[in-house]
Amino acid sequence: MAQFEVVVGNIGTVEDRNFYECLKAYGEYVKQSKAGYGRAADERVTLFRDGEIQQEHIPGCLEERGGGMNLEGDLAKIFIEKVRPHVGHDIRVVEYGETSHAAVNLSIECEDCHVVLIDVDIPETVSSLVDQVAEEATGCYQHCVNAQLYLEGGCKVDDSKAAELIRSGEAIHDPNAGAGTYSRFAERMGFERIERFDQTSSAGDWVFVVLEKDREGESAEWHLLHQENRHPGHGFKYLRSARAWYGTYDEVLESIVGVGNAGD
Repeated sequence: MAQFEVVVGNIGTVEDRNFYECLKAYGEYVKQSKAGYGRAADERVTLFRDGEIQQEHIPGCLEERGGGMNLEGDLAKIFIEKVRPHVGHDIRVVEYGETSHAAVNLSIECEDCHVVLIDVDIPETVSSLVDQVAEEATGCYQHCVNAQLYLEGGCKVDDSKAAELIRSGEAIHDPNAGAGTYSRFAERMGFERIERFDQTSSAGDWVFVVLEKDREGESAEWHLLHQENRHPGHGFKYLRSARAWYGTYDEVLESIVGVGNAGD
């Protein structure tokens, strides 16, 4: 089982019981650091998973110069580390939300590498607890739009072709997916229904049961849908099992449990 820990600058370890307690502690100490009150005022706050940084808040200094923002200190180091490997690549600024007036996230992305370099929540956007847990577990924000999908190797694919290929055994990659956006992916793939089957992984490596119907809407079959974290990249990839189950959801669930989580 993964070991989580929250460390605050001049205080040290403030929480190490489990992921959910660490998540709450991380959020609280980040608020204190930003607000400038208490022992955590203006201190670095870090969430570790098995000794590696999972999420980190670093107080920094932004100074406007020549019409742009000049980064200094730790923020400058992080920016160089993140962005320098992508010099000369196709870089885009992307706004996520149902409309430009209801955007919830702004990100800088490398189209060549299919990765998010920097992203921030737009102020006054409130995520649900489920989304917060999913975001902290995977390091991915729960984007709420239908972004570009890819095949293995980075080839772009539209929703219609992706829906066809996932049914033939191809893995579909969504670099902008979060652990909690599986229902939107299922909708894009034309699945009639999606239910959680195994959601124990803190990395978002989850398994679902999806319902498919034929064109006449009469014959229905159930399949397992595997969601896998694309670490060290962003987002998730999805793979549908070839094996099909028939019957009501409860009957199918009993059958799947009986044979184990075997997929194919």
